[in-house]
Amino acid sequence: MDSIDLKSLVTIVEKYVDALRNTDLCPEETQVFLHDALVNVHGYTKEAANEAIDAWENAGWKPERWDAEQVEKLWDEDSCMLETITEAGIFEYELTPDEIEYFEWIRGRYLVADILADTIVEHDDGTVTVTVDTLEVGLALVEEGLDRLPCCSEDCMINRLVWFIGPDENNQ
Repeated sequence: MDSIDLKSLVTIVEKYVDALRNTDLCPEETQVFLHDALVNVHGYTKEAANEAIDAWENAGWKPERWDAEQVEKLWDEDSCMLETITEAGIFEYELTPDEIEYFEWIRGRYLVADILADTIVEHDDGTVTVTVDTLEVGLALVEEGLDRLPCCSEDCMINRLVWFIGPDENNQ
């Protein structure tokens, strides 16, 4: 497949992804839908569809940003989407003022908290985010024998996300 065809296929994939953003599909279901749409609706080969989906996933990737309100809603209503956040591997989380204070206080005491605190960024709009790498967090939890952020309120959404990620005992 030449690059012109791939570029047009990636454009089609982007349009489908935009249309699917507010659905209840998990990542696996979204990929199946995209693949089926390219093959059955647009008539592309399976190989071309796979190549276009891979190209879209790898082009200009930026981690999604989530805030406490969004995570709390997903925590209460939609565990499939919560898995989508963590299965992405890396995502940004917008810290609340209490969570910012927590990281200022806990820094230097626990590896898992330091891994997160080291990624804190204050943005021009005043928001403060942390970049969560689920593999690093999972390994740090295993190393320290933890399953969540130490000394952090169970009501903090960042703590719930870390608990949801859990120790990565398969990659010790």
